[in-house]
Amino acid sequence: MSHLKEVDIIGIFRYANTYPVGIKIISSGVLPSLDNMVTHRFKGLAAAKEAFELAGKTADKDGKLVLKVIVEG
Repeated sequence: MSHLKEVDIIGIFRYANTYPVGIKIISSGVLPSLDNMVTHRFKGLAAAKEAFELAGKTADKDGKLVLKVIVEG
């Protein structure tokens, strides 16, 4: 007895045609400032290792939420 197996692969680009809508939403002022999402800032490349380690956690050593970590030059 032989069995046939068939697989259909359909490619989808789920972000197709979303830029115009995204631009309208951002320019409308409905969204809060994305700057408020930055919870921790580090200065210089010497702090990059510490920043990346913190970015992998949900809370810092003081128990504060880690949402977005930025390394500034």
